[in-house]
Amino acid sequence: RSNRKTDTGEDGAIRKDTGELRRRIGQSGARTLGEYLWRRRRQGKTIRARLGNGLYPDRAMVEAELRAIREAQAPHHPDVAAEDWDAIIDTILFQRPLRPVEVGQCTLLPGEKRAYKAYPLFQRFRIWQEVSNLEFAPPGEGYRPLGRDQRKRVAAKLAGVRSQTFERIASVAGLPAGSRVNLETTARAGIDGDLTAAALGNRKRFGKRWADLDIERQQDVVERLLDEEDSEAVERWLRDEFGLDADAARETASAPLPPGTGHLSKAAIERLLPFMRDEGLPYDKAVAAAPGLGHHSDLRGDGKAERLPYYGAVLKRDVLGGREDGRTDVERHGRIPNPTVHIALGQLRRLFNAIADRHGKPDQVVVELARDLKQSREDRERDQRAIRDNRQRNERLRALAGDAGRPDPSPHDMRKLRLWDEQGPPDARLCPFTGEALSVGRVLSEETEVEHILPFSRSLDDSMANTVLSMRAANREKGQRTPHEAWGSDPARYRAILERADRLPPNKRWRFREDAMAKLEEKNDFLGRQLNDTRHLSRATSRYLQAAVNPDDIYVTPGRLTAMLRRAWGLNSLLAEGGGKNRDDHRHHLIDAAVVGMTSRSLLNRVARESASAVDDLGGRVTDAVDDPWEGFRDDVKALVGRCVVRHRPDHFRPTRGATTGQLHNETAYGVVAGPDARGMMTLVETKPLDALDAKRLDDVRDLTLRDRLRDLHAAVAAEGGDWAAFAGRALERYGVRRVRVLTQLGEDSLAFIIDAKTGARKAYKTDGNAYMDVWMLPSGRTTGETVSRFNAHKPDYRSKVKSEHPTARKLMRLHVNDMVATGEGDKRRIMRIQKLSGQNIVAVEHNQAGKAHEMPVYRKSASQVLQAGLRKVSVDVIGRVRDGGPLDHEGRGKRG
Repeated sequence: RSNRKTDTGEDGAIRKDTGELRRRIGQSGARTLGEYLWRRRRQGKTIRARLGNGLYPDRAMVEAELRAIREAQAPHHPDVAAEDWDAIIDTILFQRPLRPVEVGQCTLLPGEKRAYKAYPLFQRFRIWQEVSNLEFAPPGEGYRPLGRDQRKRVAAKLAGVRSQTFERIASVAGLPAGSRVNLETTARAGIDGDLTAAALGNRKRFGKRWADLDIERQQDVVERLLDEEDSEAVERWLRDEFGLDADAARETASAPLPPGTGHLSKAAIERLLPFMRDEGLPYDKAVAAAPGLGHHSDLRGDGKAERLPYYGAVLKRDVLGGREDGRTDVERHGRIPNPTVHIALGQLRRLFNAIADRHGKPDQVVVELARDLKQSREDRERDQRAIRDNRQRNERLRALAGDAGRPDPSPHDMRKLRLWDEQGPPDARLCPFTGEALSVGRVLSEETEVEHILPFSRSLDDSMANTVLSMRAANREKGQRTPHEAWGSDPARYRAILERADRLPPNKRWRFREDAMAKLEEKNDFLGRQLNDTRHLSRATSRYLQAAVNPDDIYVTPGRLTAMLRRAWGLNSLLAEGGGKNRDDHRHHLIDAAVVGMTSRSLLNRVARESASAVDDLGGRVTDAVDDPWEGFRDDVKALVGRCVVRHRPDHFRPTRGATTGQLHNETAYGVVAGPDARGMMTLVETKPLDALDAKRLDDVRDLTLRDRLRDLHAAVAAEGGDWAAFAGRALERYGVRRVRVLTQLGEDSLAFIIDAKTGARKAYKTDGNAYMDVWMLPSGRTTGETVSRFNAHKPDYRSKVKSEHPTARKLMRLHVNDMVATGEGDKRRIMRIQKLSGQNIVAVEHNQAGKAHEMPVYRKSASQVLQAGLRKVSVDVIGRVRDGGPLDHEGRGKRG
């Protein structure tokens, strides 16, 4: 079922394809989708639904097919009752309802939900907010606000257009030529008008009738467009209520309305708008004048709480959800939708309250914000030039799209055009993988796609630097491989690809090289998502802490200053040689915390002033004059680092909550052929694409006749010098084989079985991820480990195999990934973190180690060796205190309880 609220991007392509398929069915004379596909199949044509080939059906076509089958078959099966037919069709067509998107709370009226930006009322509020902030300076004079009549003329003009330049606004206001505007910058040349009216007042939609509707009726239309998921339902409503023809209703249903929500509710806007429109008050003064509204920007706490409460009780304007009868803090107060911020604020609460319980509530708190220092004038001008250039480029590309018949290009279309704009001179822009010419029409068609140079699944890089515009066929051929992995075996073609890549910007060229993935791993850059999480978190942290700390005693420092001072005070070398920050040791966070704690406001102001006028990058002359906080400061921090034990947040499986992180099994469904054998191995069958196999797997093809044919064909292709891709292509051409069923063997213990109660037929899934390992002491005094998969851990009737076989066995410990363990005592004690649990093996790394898992030196022991190795579970609380009962004795008990 199409969801018209998200009918953009890929969903828009689906809607386009289903429309084309419906047209083809009508032209063919076929009664249903099935009949049309059957005719195509008899003609030897493809019937596989893929985006772009005009064969993508929607739910309505399938439902019509089912109704036709019922109508034709029901007379022949009188024993099938009508309710049985209904049950069959309803089961096939069942779809879970979409979860409604929660909306945040109003900044001024926390009990109210925020208004959508598409609301006509919000558009008017935004226009009047812009107009009330406008100030003009005629030539040779100072800035002054607009008069009442001038404001009304400008607002009326903006209400009827998509946007207006400042030059035109000055003319509408009757100001002399050459007047300056306070809002104008190199990055902003005008003001947006009523974007909702511009979209719905389009001649293909409501046209001039939109302006004749009163604002309540306009609000009804927009709310229906935002709330209704069914395209047919909203189109029918538009035809019945407003007399729109079918084309206008369809265009209106897919109108590009302004996305997102504002920071105010509809109720707050209704109170503010009269003061802004009739009295010309700016936003802050309108808030003060309007009845029942709080301060527009003072959200500070009073700092009186002795301990931090749940963050939702403090940051009420940041959370979603919440109800008075909730059983938990989250249910009562709601939560921030960003999971990283939600978890981090919970950990902050535990840390702050643990410090307060042990040492008393802190008098001061310093928070490091992930934002830049004050920019120099040159930096600001450079950024504004970049914004201006990007705006001009987008306008030029939109014009090209309009000339190509796409006057209103989607964001996806614009991304394709921006990538195309980088791929060579205008008359020679090519697909880097095939060398085919890329015209504007081709760019905007389904023939081309945005392709990740380095596979997104491995690089997690969706930036412009890692994407190019390519032909769809090349994208499919490349798959989840780097350019070298895909075509390095064909030297001539790969060389041609590198030559074309040399025309691309420098930040893309290196990604085509053979060592691109290795270089990417060496960079070890933070993901853009992590940086955004950090900025959101740092802002929320500062406001959250004000519940328990006086706002005047919360100091804020920017992250860049921390890096500068860490280098100036010589702290980088505590964990790494060469002066760089060592992110492979978690204790670099402790060093950062020490620097942040030593940063005073006077130091921040001094460095910020100097960085605004100096050309400096993390060091240099800005920090040359920064003295150590005291003599021996570096040695004191070094001693602190040496004593530090890093705490890792545990993530334990809790049966009472019925959940643990991670998937229960992998996605591949296996058919059960035979087993288990004497070794406990099951023989299974799975379906795999032929081009994903290799020559050895041909022996595993289950169909014996097909196996022999494929072997002979592979031998013939290999004799001709062809590779596996050539063989797969020949197999498709000769035998129509794209996918084959192959046999494989897996251990019974690593599988989850799904059994049909009536037929006894089974399929299996590989369980993969483990929830925990229980270490048992058997009656013989020997220890053994039992690793429990997530799938089994969630089964309510799961029973330990060890306990079943040895009823008197005693559990020594339960280990999860990220639990802390120790060996040795005193100065020889070694504290580690569980990195992996597999079979009988316990794999751990040093508590402070970070970085890539496969590059870390590991400690590996079998569960049968825990007593001999002195391995035991320890805990580290949020303020770094270690609780360790000491090595277990021969009976499996700790020396200190």
